Order: sequence, then structure tokens, then C-alpha cells
Amino acid sequence: VEDIAFTIDDLEAVAAAAGSRGLPLRVHADQLGPSGAAEAACRLGAHSADHLNHVSAEGVRTLGASPTIAVLLPASTFMLRADPPPARALIEAGASIALATDFNPGTSPVLSMPEAIAIACSLYRLEPIEALTAATATAARVLGLDGRLGTLESGKRADFVILDSTEPAFIPYRPGHNPVNAVFVNGDRMV
Repeated sequence: VEDIAFTIDDLEAVAAAAGSRGLPLRVHADQLGPSGAAEAACRLGAHSADHLNHVSAEGVRTLGASPTIAVLLPASTFMLRADPPPARALIEAGASIALATDFNPGTSPVLSMPEAIAIACSLYRLEPIEALTAATATAARVLGLDGRLGTLESGKRADFVILDSTEPAFIPYRPGHNPVNAVFVNGDRMV
């Protein structure tokens, strides 16, 4: 939903069609300007409102009182030199935040999650543990996979990485550095 693309009315039509087919709703909201899309995403029961660079104060309050997750896309903010979303205000309002790369050739040619975490800590002033949680546990919730992925606990699939440091702060401290020493999927080490 943007003033150069789709309207709230369009979103409502898409939400109705998705809902009639049992499909989850995710909303591109308030990236280029304020549109009221975050508020609409919450009202429509969307899994997420993504971008939020220009979310209104009312949108922040609505996200804070809603199960809709605020997905922040720091590489997109960085590459577009956009105003950052009010990450701290979202957290203080009670909103759950997730991080993603928004990997695409036009506005966010960044595929690295460690890089997205580093940018989020710098631009959004997230603490490293907040960014790491947003990139793992909360991201799994956005995708509806939190019952089996996103955290290390009994009954969940053992997908995890081993980093070259014991401190989460080293992920954003060294932007451009790949901190991953090993990757495990379902408990099996990947090459």
C-alpha cells in the first residue's frame, strides 16, 4: 500500500480474497510515505506490516496493541537512504518486531542476515540481542513457523548456526564480516 501503487481499498479486497482461501496476509506498509496501511494491517488481522518507515504515531500504537508483527527492513532503509522506522517507539508500545533483508534487485540487494542485523543496530539503535531475536524467533512467528523453528527448544527442528564469537554483540560490531562458522539444518551440518 503506497500512494504510487495500491490503496487501502485494494488491500481490503486482497485481504478478503486471501481470507476466503485461508491464506495469511502480510502488508507492505508505510515505506515511502504515511498511508494508514499499518493500522489497516492490524484491523485486517495481517501476520505482519512490513517496512514502516513512515508509520504514524497511531500506527505505532495500533501495532503495539495487535498481534500483527512489525517487520523492519534495515537494508532497504540503508540502500534508499530513507528515514528509519521508529523501532524504539514500536518496542516501547509493545509491538513485536522482526527483521528481514527485503532482498530484491531494486531497493535492497543485501542477502546477508548478519548485515541486516548490523544495519538494524546502527540505524534503528536496536540492542544486539533485540536484533538477533527479531531476526530469528520473531521472524519465525511472522511466517507461522514458530511452533517448529526460530528457537532452540525441545520438539523443534534443530536449525542453527555456530558463530565465531560467544557474544551476540559481535554480529553488528563487524559489518561486512560473516560470523557464521557452521550451519546446521535439522541437526545435520551443511557444507
